[in-house]
Amino acid sequence: MQSGATSLGISASDGVVIATEKKLPSALVDESTVQKIAMLTPNIAVVYSGMGPDYRVLVRKARKTAQAYHSLYKENIPVAQLVRETATVMQEFTREWGGACACVRACVCACMRAWARG
Repeated sequence: MQSGATSLGISASDGVVIATEKKLPSALVDESTVQKIAMLTPNIAVVYSGMGPDYRVLVRKARKTAQAYHSLYKENIPVAQLVRETATVMQEFTREWGGACACVRACVCACMRAWARG
Protein backbone atom coordinates (compact mmCIF):
# COMPACT_ATOMS: atom_id res chain seq x y z
CA MET A 1 0.00 0.00 0.00
CA GLN A 2 1.55 3.23 -1.07
CA SER A 3 -0.13 5.41 1.56
CA GLY A 4 -0.34 2.74 4.27
CA ALA A 5 1.76 2.60 7.38
CA THR A 6 3.93 -0.35 8.34
CA SER A 7 2.13 -3.14 10.19
CA LEU A 8 3.53 -6.48 11.29
CA GLY A 9 3.00 -9.58 13.36
CA ILE A 10 5.74 -11.57 15.06
CA SER A 11 5.18 -15.12 16.24
CA ALA A 12 6.78 -16.27 19.49
CA SER A 13 6.70 -19.61 21.29
CA ASP A 14 4.15 -18.35 23.81
CA GLY A 15 2.12 -15.88 21.72
CA VAL A 16 2.32 -13.16 19.12
CA VAL A 17 3.21 -9.48 19.02
CA ILE A 18 1.45 -7.16 16.60
CA ALA A 19 2.46 -3.58 15.95
CA THR A 20 1.73 -0.77 13.55
CA GLU A 21 2.76 2.74 12.71
CA LYS A 22 -0.09 5.20 13.21
CA LYS A 23 0.01 7.75 10.40
CA LEU A 24 -2.78 10.28 10.69
CA PRO A 25 -4.30 11.61 7.46
CA SER A 26 -4.51 15.15 8.85
CA ALA A 27 -3.40 17.17 11.84
CA LEU A 28 -7.11 17.69 12.54
CA VAL A 29 -7.70 13.99 13.25
CA ASP A 30 -7.74 13.07 16.94
CA GLU A 31 -5.18 10.27 17.40
CA SER A 32 -7.31 8.52 20.04
CA THR A 33 -10.09 7.94 17.48
CA VAL A 34 -7.88 5.93 15.08
CA GLN A 35 -7.79 2.23 15.98
CA LYS A 36 -5.38 0.16 13.86
CA ILE A 37 -5.43 -2.99 15.99
CA ALA A 38 -8.69 -4.76 16.79
CA MET A 39 -9.68 -7.85 18.74
CA LEU A 40 -11.96 -10.12 16.73
CA THR A 41 -12.30 -12.86 19.36
CA PRO A 42 -10.60 -13.39 22.74
CA ASN A 43 -7.70 -15.11 20.93
CA ILE A 44 -7.66 -13.46 17.46
CA ALA A 45 -6.54 -9.91 16.67
CA VAL A 46 -5.97 -8.03 13.42
CA VAL A 47 -3.73 -5.12 12.43
CA TYR A 48 -3.92 -3.27 9.12
CA SER A 49 -2.25 -0.96 6.65
CA GLY A 50 -4.28 0.96 4.11
CA MET A 51 -7.71 2.54 4.02
CA GLY A 52 -9.46 2.80 7.38
CA PRO A 53 -13.03 2.55 6.04
CA ASP A 54 -12.26 -0.70 4.18
CA TYR A 55 -10.64 -2.08 7.34
CA ARG A 56 -13.65 -1.19 9.48
CA VAL A 57 -15.95 -3.05 7.07
CA LEU A 58 -13.72 -6.14 7.27
CA VAL A 59 -13.52 -6.00 11.08
CA ARG A 60 -17.29 -5.64 11.41
CA LYS A 61 -17.92 -8.59 9.08
CA ALA A 62 -15.21 -10.73 10.73
CA ARG A 63 -16.70 -10.09 14.18
CA LYS A 64 -20.18 -11.03 12.92
CA THR A 65 -18.79 -14.23 11.40
CA ALA A 66 -16.97 -15.12 14.64
CA GLN A 67 -20.06 -14.38 16.73
CA ALA A 68 -22.32 -16.48 14.48
CA TYR A 69 -19.87 -19.39 14.75
CA HIS A 70 -19.70 -19.02 18.53
CA SER A 71 -23.50 -18.89 18.82
CA LEU A 72 -23.83 -22.10 16.82
CA TYR A 73 -20.91 -24.18 18.15
CA LYS A 74 -20.25 -22.59 21.58
CA GLU A 75 -16.52 -22.27 20.88
CA ASN A 76 -14.21 -19.77 19.20
CA ILE A 77 -13.97 -19.89 15.42
CA PRO A 78 -10.80 -21.50 14.03
CA VAL A 79 -8.35 -18.90 12.75
CA ALA A 80 -8.07 -20.42 9.27
CA GLN A 81 -11.84 -20.36 8.85
CA LEU A 82 -12.12 -16.72 9.93
CA VAL A 83 -9.29 -15.71 7.58
CA ARG A 84 -10.95 -17.59 4.71
CA GLU A 85 -14.32 -15.89 5.37
CA THR A 86 -12.67 -12.46 5.56
CA ALA A 87 -10.72 -13.06 2.35
CA THR A 88 -14.00 -13.99 0.64
CA VAL A 89 -15.46 -10.64 1.68
CA MET A 90 -12.45 -8.85 0.17
CA GLN A 91 -12.78 -10.84 -3.07
CA GLU A 92 -16.52 -10.10 -3.30
CA PHE A 93 -15.81 -6.43 -2.77
CA THR A 94 -13.32 -6.48 -5.64
CA ARG A 95 -15.73 -8.34 -7.93
CA GLU A 96 -18.73 -6.11 -7.16
CA TRP A 97 -16.86 -2.88 -7.76
CA GLY A 98 -15.50 -3.84 -11.17
CA GLY A 99 -11.89 -4.48 -10.24
CA ALA A 100 -11.52 -1.79 -7.57
CA CYS A 101 -9.71 -3.68 -4.84
CA ALA A 102 -10.31 -3.44 -1.13
CA CYS A 103 -7.52 -0.98 -0.30
CA VAL A 104 -6.37 -2.63 2.89
CA ARG A 105 -3.85 -5.29 3.88
CA ALA A 106 -4.60 -7.10 7.11
CA CYS A 107 -2.43 -9.29 9.31
CA VAL A 108 -4.52 -11.68 11.43
CA CYS A 109 -2.78 -13.07 14.51
CA ALA A 110 -3.97 -15.68 16.96
CA CYS A 111 -2.85 -17.03 20.31
CA MET A 112 -4.02 -20.25 21.91
CA ARG A 113 -4.71 -18.44 25.18
CA ALA A 114 -6.97 -15.40 25.45
CA TRP A 115 -5.08 -12.10 25.54
CA ALA A 116 -5.32 -9.73 28.44
CA ARG A 117 -6.55 -6.32 27.40
CA GLY A 118 -4.15 -3.62 28.35
